[in-house]
Amino acid sequence: MIEYPIMSKSRIESFSDGVFSIVLTLLVFNFQVPKVSGGDMDVELYARLAAMSPYFITYMFSFILISMFWVAHHALFHGIKHSTHTLLWLNNLFLLFLAFIPFPTQVLGAYPDTEVAAIFFGVTMVLASLSFSGMRYYAYYRGGLAMEFVTAMFMRKSLQRGVFGAVLYRVAIGISAYSRDVTLSMYALIPFLFFVPLHLRRY
Repeated sequence: MIEYPIMSKSRIESFSDGVFSIVLTLLVFNFQVPKVSGGDMDVELYARLAAMSPYFITYMFSFILISMFWVAHHALFHGIKHSTHTLLWLNNLFLLFLAFIPFPTQVLGAYPDTEVAAIFFGVTMVLASLSFSGMRYYAYYRGGLAMEFVTAMFMRKSLQRGVFGAVLYRVAIGISAYSRDVTLSMYALIPFLFFVPLHLRRY
């Protein structure tokens, strides 16, 4: 593969931001306005909205997860000098899995009590997490693209955190055979681990 030494970051950032925006918007399309008729419409509407609660829950933690990917993506590209042909394709691989997230989110909302839906969602998140970590690893270590203000400790810790997230999703998938409630709880809690400060942020 031909490697171009100097490529602007602007187009890859703009394209990625567009994909992130579309993916976040697609999450809302999981919702359909419930149809009610006759009788006590307030009671019936309340019951139908309550029945949609799994969709609301999966929407919220998928929105948070995708938003956190966007923050991490922004930080990564802010801290590198330029893009390369390899980075472009690694970014496309990450966006491939990112753009798929609304579908397993909808499946999990529709079938929250099934092991298959829980595993389907978890596998998608593992692939998205690993593909992003792979892009980060290339940018920091193989491509040598990190700017001077990005410390070696930050690179190591941020990469470890990304891989740790994928490992947690894999553990949650394994638990789904015994308790789907625990698996879903882990899916909801994993994003909050990333709010713990790295104590290493430089940007």
